[in-house]
Amino acid sequence: MLDICGVPPQKFRTICSSIDKLDKQPFEQIKKEMVEEKGLSVQTADEIGTFVKERGHPLELLSKLKQQGSKFLGHNGSADALNDLEILFKALEVSKCIDKVVFDLSLARGLDYYTGVISEAVFKGGAQTDGSVPNTLVIANCEVVKPRVAAAEHISQFNEEARSPFVKKFKTIIHPGEVNRIRELPQNSKIVATHTDSPDVLIWDVEAQPNRHAVLGATNSCPNLILTGHQDNAEFALAMCPTEPFVLSGDTVRMFDRRNLTSGGVGSHVHKFEGHNAAVLCVQWSPDKSSVFGSSAEDGILNIWDHEKVGNVGSKMQNVPPGLFFRHAGHRDKVVDFHWNASDPWTIVSVSDDCESTGGGGTLQIWRMIDFIYRPEEEVLAELDSFKSHILTCSS
Repeated sequence: MLDICGVPPQKFRTICSSIDKLDKQPFEQIKKEMVEEKGLSVQTADEIGTFVKERGHPLELLSKLKQQGSKFLGHNGSADALNDLEILFKALEVSKCIDKVVFDLSLARGLDYYTGVISEAVFKGGAQTDGSVPNTLVIANCEVVKPRVAAAEHISQFNEEARSPFVKKFKTIIHPGEVNRIRELPQNSKIVATHTDSPDVLIWDVEAQPNRHAVLGATNSCPNLILTGHQDNAEFALAMCPTEPFVLSGDTVRMFDRRNLTSGGVGSHVHKFEGHNAAVLCVQWSPDKSSVFGSSAEDGILNIWDHEKVGNVGSKMQNVPPGLFFRHAGHRDKVVDFHWNASDPWTIVSVSDDCESTGGGGTLQIWRMIDFIYRPEEEVLAELDSFKSHILTCSS
């Protein structure tokens, strides 16, 4: 469909990402993003608009798309896709469940990270809904059974089609918007942070929150804290410091201090870290030093920051964003995830999705910055000096 509209192959994934927001934003806002931020022509964006607004009964919409003169029939790939869909829809009709399916040309969810066919179903009791019931944050208790040990009655209860007898719902919170990411406070598992389809970060004390019934028309639960400051939706990059009361959040990386709040429980960021020129996808705190964290983004860069260095006039580096002390630029495309090695904290594994630059695949890199970057120079030289005699013996 995007090829028919004239979208260049290298922009396929990023335009799909824009289309995916249609359930939350009007098309005019999506069009503005595609044209002003992603470089599409107005004509191409308008043509996309004529297609993504199509939604209806599978066989009826399919018949419309296969009418004489349809642009879909003149494109080999789309013609094959329509034939495949016809087989699927006729099978659904024979199974008497065609009326439970909607054919929606705006469905793009997952095309930015899945590699196979996607479909979307709505579970009426789920956490993200179609509006017939509210969005929920569900807290459950899980009874962990010892490996390879289970009583006969437990085994007899097992049923892949039913809910597990070992997972019991503890509390339901009516969440203001869909739940896109959840992060637990390492020091207190009862405190969680969530990202939703808004610029705010919500902090919940799940122990103190009242249990709610997810019924249509129910008012949203009130978060215990609200962290503000993002201009755009910050849906995914989120991390809570394991030792300090700090919270990291993307799109542009912002650091919040949970102690820095108004009387109404609202807080704004204490630092903003501007070292990326694209959306931040992941943030992670260092397990070795509480002030250090990393951020990776769609620009293919993984930055390492130390918030204690913000405002440090003695820094040797010039023309770099405050707090930035290392930049890993070894990936060819967007860095979608990374993790610190807990046993060797300055060793990092990072993963990039290289589909836009190479047409498929990705790269996993394991790397370690040299000691001179994060340790005092005198300390490193003293350690090297202790090995001097051994090195001289080896060289001789």
